[in-house]
Amino acid sequence: MKRLLLPLAILAVCLTSSFAQRPGDFRILGPGGGGAMFHPLVSPHDTNTVLIACDMTGSYITHDGGQTWSDTLTINPTYNPTSRIHFWDSNTGVAMSFAEPNYAFRTTTGGLALTDWSRAEVDPNGGWFGAQFSALPNGHMRISGITFCESLDYAATFNCRPSIDAGSDFATFFLDDERGWVGGGWISVPMMGYIHRTLDGGKTWSDRVLEGPWMIREILFVNKHDGWAAGGAGNVGGVYVSHDGGENWAVELNTQVGLTSCATAEYHLYCAGFDDNGTSHFYARDYDKIRDGKFDP
Repeated sequence: MKRLLLPLAILAVCLTSSFAQRPGDFRILGPGGGGAMFHPLVSPHDTNTVLIACDMTGSYITHDGGQTWSDTLTINPTYNPTSRIHFWDSNTGVAMSFAEPNYAFRTTTGGLALTDWSRAEVDPNGGWFGAQFSALPNGHMRISGITFCESLDYAATFNCRPSIDAGSDFATFFLDDERGWVGGGWISVPMMGYIHRTLDGGKTWSDRVLEGPWMIREILFVNKHDGWAAGGAGNVGGVYVSHDGGENWAVELNTQVGLTSCATAEYHLYCAGFDDNGTSHFYARDYDKIRDGKFDP
């Protein structure tokens, strides 16, 4: 249980401190960075090692399950904050930057020092990428935004093509090298969201398999049939569910809160976000019995 609670508590703790009165008995375990904290990364080799990004300062790392934290870890010297970070092993990892969203920062030596990271432009013809990218264990990475880009060598090089949708692609998830989904939309009034899917590794894409009132920020599938898509902004948002590989979608939870991040761990799905007042909200469901489960706010 400790392994589950640590990254998810950190995920939302810097949005507000309102979790103290919510189910789950979450408590503050990490430092404040002067801004919001996003996208905790738990090492698959050591669950006591967690890396988390802050949008105002940099990244922090703990090696003792959150009891102590390092000083700010600098990845981007131009403007330190990073968005999502992924490590394939204890040495090889990639980070995307809030300030330079068309650049990937890559390390092959563990990433604990600034000199461990190299900076490379993902797409000279691009502009920005959404927060959620897909990274498979075999080193294949996909990311979408102004363009859709793919790396087959642990983020060392990328090949890019035009965006999947004419809107704003934001979320990218691949279950394997064949099945993948891209979602996005816009938050201007009226808000709108969509999802496309591919069954051939991105060579071809479907038309929109989902069109709804919430911009899609996160897509997660736990097998080739069952998955969720979450999003929204401010006081509008929720979660869609699919049980046929993303061909059809239904609203599973209307949160009336914009959801920004989701994670899975040990047959549970967790989603967090914040409303127009800056109050954070947390939702969880057991997916051991996927079709019968429901979210607990």
